[in-house]
Amino acid sequence: MTWQGWLQILIYVAVLTALTPLLGGYMARVYMGRRVVLERALGPVERLFYRAVRTNPAREQDWKQYGTTVLVFSALFWPPSLPLRRRLVALALAGLGLPALTSVLLPLRDQANLSSVLLAYVTLVVAVATIGGWWPAVLAALAASALGSYYSTRPYNTWRINDPDNIVALVVFLLVAVMVSTLVALAERRRHQAERGRSEAEALARLAGSLLGTSDPTTSLLQHLKSTFNQDAAAVFARQDGQWQVQAAVGSPPPDPDQATESVPLSHDAVLALQGPTLPAADRQVLAASAALLSVAVHSHQLAQQVDRIAEQQAANELRRAILDAVSHDLRTPCCRSRRRSPGCVSPAATSVPR
Repeated sequence: MTWQGWLQILIYVAVLTALTPLLGGYMARVYMGRRVVLERALGPVERLFYRAVRTNPAREQDWKQYGTTVLVFSALFWPPSLPLRRRLVALALAGLGLPALTSVLLPLRDQANLSSVLLAYVTLVVAVATIGGWWPAVLAALAASALGSYYSTRPYNTWRINDPDNIVALVVFLLVAVMVSTLVALAERRRHQAERGRSEAEALARLAGSLLGTSDPTTSLLQHLKSTFNQDAAAVFARQDGQWQVQAAVGSPPPDPDQATESVPLSHDAVLALQGPTLPAADRQVLAASAALLSVAVHSHQLAQQVDRIAEQQAANELRRAILDAVSHDLRTPCCRSRRRSPGCVSPAATSVPR
């Protein structure tokens, strides 16, 4: 970690320590019902919200209200594997579909028996479970059971049920609807996870293919990462002389990896930086695997550059050796010729005659 990172951590801890007494005292006054500084500014907004949701802040909730609140919030924020948009669509389908189906079945309640009515409700509950998962389907099953009990069992338009068979039918309907919703939601969740896993595998396969397809796949890998994760820019930073330098980039990367939205270390002196929307936890796992491939590509490119530099040095050394050999040969050849032609160039040992 750089010194800028440590400085940010120290500043954060110092600010948090300084604000703890102020925030703690403010929360204590709020929970004790005392007046606070922001009440004059935010009090009207809070009272407007209470009136919108029809809640009296001075009255405690009973178990029915508390249970309804827990179910509604659980339906909105559970399970995390399904997107929030799908759960909202499922709740909208249940909120609009149940009254519409009840209005269609209401004129037919004297001709149709209770089992047919409950089967129609089960069909809608299964549709809700397919779209939004278990919690919206459970809420839809409870609402459908209440609607069937109120409008389709004699005596009509009352919660009293005279026939014990209708009670058994409603209980069985509720259990069957919950079990079917559980199975359908589980199957839909696994299908969603399988689709996500297949898309992640395809993305990794494309990245691996680009790794093997070119001699320098860094740019193509960055382009795949940018398009796969819907980012604005992707870059590889390398530390040179204590500063980060852009080694390869696609788009307009930040000047420093610490300013990027997502950063993944590739080695002790290289970092992958992404600039764009924040990635969810599941995409970060794929990003880590992609970063491993990119690390291999960066390392391979560095090795290839080292091999090219070594080859250039060897070629320069061979050229230098060839030039020296040629020059030395040219220098030796005139000297030998002059030695053969000039007596002074001949050594005395070669001209002495033994006695």
